[in-house]
Amino acid sequence: MNTHEAPISNAFGKPSSWDIPGVILDFLGRAFSAVFRRLFRGPMRESWNWKYEVLVRLTRVSYDVLAKKGPNRYNRVFEKLQPKIDGGGATIQVSETFGAPGHWFIPENNNGSVILYLHGGGYVYGSAKTHGKLIGQIACAASSKALALDYRLAPEHPQPAAIEDVCAAFRNLVRTGISPRQIVVAGDSAGGGLVVSALVALRDAGDRPPAAGVCISPWVDLACSDESFASNSQYDPVTREACLVAASAYLNGSNPRTPEVSPLFADLKGLPPLLIHAGGLEVLRDQISQFAKRAKSAGNEVEIHVYEDMVHVWHLYSGFTPEADKAIVEIADFIKSKTGHAEETGKQLLKV
Repeated sequence: MNTHEAPISNAFGKPSSWDIPGVILDFLGRAFSAVFRRLFRGPMRESWNWKYEVLVRLTRVSYDVLAKKGPNRYNRVFEKLQPKIDGGGATIQVSETFGAPGHWFIPENNNGSVILYLHGGGYVYGSAKTHGKLIGQIACAASSKALALDYRLAPEHPQPAAIEDVCAAFRNLVRTGISPRQIVVAGDSAGGGLVVSALVALRDAGDRPPAAGVCISPWVDLACSDESFASNSQYDPVTREACLVAASAYLNGSNPRTPEVSPLFADLKGLPPLLIHAGGLEVLRDQISQFAKRAKSAGNEVEIHVYEDMVHVWHLYSGFTPEADKAIVEIADFIKSKTGHAEETGKQLLKV
């Protein structure tokens, strides 16, 4: 018997009939708590408007659920709570032809470039349902088609399944005639770390590299030992407990500092240009900063922008805080510049 079968069957079981109502009640309780806290004690941060603050507090519920119920139950509950895909202004088409299922997000005007987008969710959760609005907004702002890849998830498919799926999807895009210089690999959170893991794997296999990589709040150290996990825990919705549960499912017994799964420790030489976004108040801040320094020291072109009062993947709060819209446009301009479309202005209004 596999030594990991017992904990998976016990901790990651099927959701009970009370999971969804319980989560909804938790959301409502947190919403009222956040509103009353702000009314009587003022904003948690001076720059936070009340809508953003409430949404950040609500997002914390999802990470608490992951830590308590395990990946499988968490995944099933939140997929049911999000029944449809928001295209963020782009047209959506189902794709089955690139090594893993996925969805195309196609803006009204596209310039021929392609974003291979890798959603976040701790390698155990996520899809076009959870990240479609953000993916579509980036695609529209960059005038680029985006392929949102449904890479395989843990615990059923631990590492290196996700990395294999991303590499296969990139190669299949190239086989269809799309130049690697017109492809940007982008992702957030676990998907941001997966961007780097895939770029390293493609480099080691001798593939021509994509034009660039975009890492939004990338999870690059699955050991989760940074000081910012403590210093920013009062602000960020992400918790160390949730990260460790997700990491255990994905690692399947591997050392969390293995370079293939924690690219902070990988050989980072010879990677394409990288844009890295980090929130100054997110628990991953320290590991992201360390990764950017290592990537620069390895001789790569690296842009890192830290949005001081923002939390983990604040881009998802577009329409609720101006920093989210600003960050999306910045990503779009980077993508255009690296795919040879810099003359096209990305300073357009986002559809929210």
